[in-house]
Amino acid sequence: MNPIPAEGRYGRLTVLGVAENIGRRRAFHCLCDCGKSLIVIVDSLRTGNTKSCGCLKLKDSLSRPKKEKKPNPVVKTHGLSRSKMYLHWLDIKERCYQPSSSQYARYGGRGITMCDRWKHSFEAFLADMGERPDNLSIDRIDNDGPYSPENCRWATTKQQANNRRSNRRLAFGGVSLTVSEWADVLCIDKNVLYLRLRNSWSVEETLTIPVGGRRKRSPTRKRQFSQGAINESRQCQ
Repeated sequence: MNPIPAEGRYGRLTVLGVAENIGRRRAFHCLCDCGKSLIVIVDSLRTGNTKSCGCLKLKDSLSRPKKEKKPNPVVKTHGLSRSKMYLHWLDIKERCYQPSSSQYARYGGRGITMCDRWKHSFEAFLADMGERPDNLSIDRIDNDGPYSPENCRWATTKQQANNRRSNRRLAFGGVSLTVSEWADVLCIDKNVLYLRLRNSWSVEETLTIPVGGRRKRSPTRKRQFSQGAINESRQCQ
């Protein structure tokens, strides 16, 4: 292979003389037509990989006709991607379908899903539930059921607390309520009811013996309850 002469032109470069080797590779001092000097290894000159100081590529790119960008078709969206409702919808999907979510174990991990109508359309979710009212959050009526129009409502913190799977429910007189709900109906502090249950009181004794009263050996008079009476119960004074 013929060596590179000490002088000559290669593209826009003129060889001026031998430079110090770069590693084990021979190199030359070169001057570009634009006036910039540089050191180039012999192999780059010989193969034609280096033809200028870089100005040649710049010139070629500037002279190359630019391709006209085709305008993207207008994509219409709901325009609510930054709204609280949209973020709430994404949060529900994440807890149901993303194993990396911190809430997945309590939702998707135990089979809670979102109905197809809501899963694939935020607009449908918004149309069915409406805007989120102040101080309310979404609640599934059946705690083991899906997020769907027929199983969801906007509920207060207290309503949601009464609807938790961990709540203890007491059935008496044909009515089944949580301890907190019984406390509201009877106008009794719920902690009193919990204390009675922890002390092995029966459900009947827990709900029928007045506060301050004691358990009796003889049968106590049963206090009768009905769903209608509970629905019409007065506010605790």
